[in-house]
Amino acid sequence: MNKNSGFTLVEMLVVIATFALIMGATVNVLASIVRNNAKAKTITNLKKEGGNAISIVQRKLQVASQITPDSACGDPVVSGTSLTFSILNENKEREAYVLECDEQDIVNDGDTDNTNIELTTPANMTTLVNPNFDFTLSNCSISCYKSSIDRYTVDFSFDLTAPTGEKDTFSTSVVLRNYQ
Repeated sequence: MNKNSGFTLVEMLVVIATFALIMGATVNVLASIVRNNAKAKTITNLKKEGGNAISIVQRKLQVASQITPDSACGDPVVSGTSLTFSILNENKEREAYVLECDEQDIVNDGDTDNTNIELTTPANMTTLVNPNFDFTLSNCSISCYKSSIDRYTVDFSFDLTAPTGEKDTFSTSVVLRNYQ
């Protein structure tokens, strides 16, 4: 029997090298999972914020009773970055709204400028896309026209881009049911 029955230096180096390779692969897989999770979260927030803005605009425009001025909607199509419309409230009084693609910079977190979509009433202004996400608004347009069924229709579309580069387009076409 050999009294020196330990591991040789070569055997120890092989074990350490194998362990290092396995750990390197494991760290790489975990880092990839974290990156993909962050990207998925950003895409989810982008779709949620854009969908929420479209939903709010749809609900308000569907019950709009008037667009001001009258020349803001007609034949041919009138396009722009803002639209003023009225909704009859529960007291049958007109409540004015302004839907605007705000091209002015909004200071977001002290060092980032951003643009946004705003829905304004005399009482308050609602920013339709959460400025905490640092999404960039582009290609925002509002078109109003008289459709073939003799109803006024508003097309609203915009693009949102995340700081990481993910981009999505949101659009809706709303027939004004209560337009007078």
